[in-house]
Amino acid sequence: MVINILIDNTDDHEKNHSLLIVSPFANGRLKLAPAYDVLPTNSGQGYQEFVCGAHGGDSTLENAMSQCEAFGLLPADAAGEIAVVIEAGAPRRAYARRARRIAIAS
Repeated sequence: MVINILIDNTDDHEKNHSLLIVSPFANGRLKLAPAYDVLPTNSGQGYQEFVCGAHGGDSTLENAMSQCEAFGLLPADAAGEIAVVIEAGAPRRAYARRARRIAIAS
């Protein structure tokens, strides 16, 4: 959800989220499937298809944080997880800046 907000992936509907059965012998335990069909759009629409907080599909980290307890996270823990996601995206942002400079120079 946070990644979708940060990269402006507005095609984050229910069919783009799945659960995997950990083991048929683990009493039906499930885990979140790896991300797929993720497309950064940079459209600036300001909303997510998938409801991501108390303010529906508003595409803000504040909206995502508004429901952190539903994910079993205290606000401080949720903010820490968001910081991890932001840091993980730093190489992608640097790559995009380099690619943009190369395209402009061409």
